Amino acid sequence: MTLSDLGTVGLSMLALAVSVASAYMSRRQVSMQDKATHAGAVVTILAQFRDPKLHESFECVFNELPGHDAELGLGGLPAGVRNHTYNVCYFLNEIGSMLTLGILREDAFLAIFRARAIAVWEIVGPFVEREREINARVGPEFLAVVEALAHRAAMLRPDVGRGILREWLERPIGKH
Repeated sequence: MTLSDLGTVGLSMLALAVSVASAYMSRRQVSMQDKATHAGAVVTILAQFRDPKLHESFECVFNELPGHDAELGLGGLPAGVRNHTYNVCYFLNEIGSMLTLGILREDAFLAIFRARAIAVWEIVGPFVEREREINARVGPEFLAVVEALAHRAAMLRPDVGRGILREWLERPIGKH
């Protein structure tokens, strides 16, 4: 092998190394960008969840909505109860939409909101189903994401959330 051939092989190996390093850095950049994009969504959801007004809405759905006739649909509810119900449903709809789009980590968010999603749908579901029947303007998709979120949440075992927390507690600090 001549000196020229060795130089060509050396340059080729260097080019290969640069290509591999570039691919690795690109992949890492995309991963970091995804995490940054998702971080905003997580912060938004958790900020909404901290809002006392949302918790008032959950309390209304849990405590007041069951005393109303589901045959009237959501539109037949008194304005205050209806507004609280929509507030809760659209909050859960936002979570479900972000899960559907892959923006949020499904197992973690389902674990966090599992019990609430299931309990809300058990109460709200008959009102939504009736609203779909009596109000053609809402269509059959009306709050379907909330319904799907409740069904997905029901598929998750309650111990999954504790398992996610346990994994985090056992992970060495600084490891992601």
